[in-house]
Amino acid sequence: MDALYRGTSLFLLALPLAFLGAAFAVPGLPKLIFLATAAFVSVIYAWIWFYWRPSAFRLEASSLVLEFPRRETVLDATSVTRVHRYASYAEFIEEWQFGIRIGAGGLFGAFGWLKTGKGTLQMYLSRSTDLVLLEFHDRRPLLITPEDAERFVACL
Repeated sequence: MDALYRGTSLFLLALPLAFLGAAFAVPGLPKLIFLATAAFVSVIYAWIWFYWRPSAFRLEASSLVLEFPRRETVLDATSVTRVHRYASYAEFIEEWQFGIRIGAGGLFGAFGWLKTGKGTLQMYLSRSTDLVLLEFHDRRPLLITPEDAERFVACL
């Protein structure tokens, strides 16, 4: 993660702790509401961590595997029609225009869909530099941030 996502994640991870602290530190507050909110937010965070945040992107003979802590998504690498590396998010915006994120954002990165002026992409980002866009002939484009973007593009 880059500094922006790391800072945002630390702030967001403190929220359930703040709700817990408020439940016990401030007399007269309805404890059950604050405890339930802390639990609900924690469940959402766990769901994002285990099911939405990829832990790695792996290239195999003819497939691209998106690894998550509790699942995998396997994509046919032979259906890739274009691969492009963007040095920064600003460079990506020049081509695809500004976008609206539909999914999780800020906690551990940005995951879900990104609706831009040029189209809708699936995205799994953990930083705002070295973005890799994969376009397919049979599915939505995919925007990811592999650990070594240059090497990833060269291997694909």
